[in-house]
Amino acid sequence: MALHDYVEAASTAVFIASTVINVFFIYIVHTKTKQDIGNYKYVMICFAIGNIAYSLAEFISKPAF
Repeated sequence: MALHDYVEAASTAVFIASTVINVFFIYIVHTKTKQDIGNYKYVMICFAIGNIAYSLAEFISKPAF
């Protein structure tokens, strides 16, 4: 197996892990945070969505090789 294949497999694994973790983070922030956090809750959700978008862009572009 060539190095390119390992990098492609790692890229796929990182994309899947990133998406799952960030979706779980959004769920936790949306359902388990207290009301007194206020707008910071939405900042954290936007940050997680940005992370998913960045991970998707990296996965689509495959910049490693």
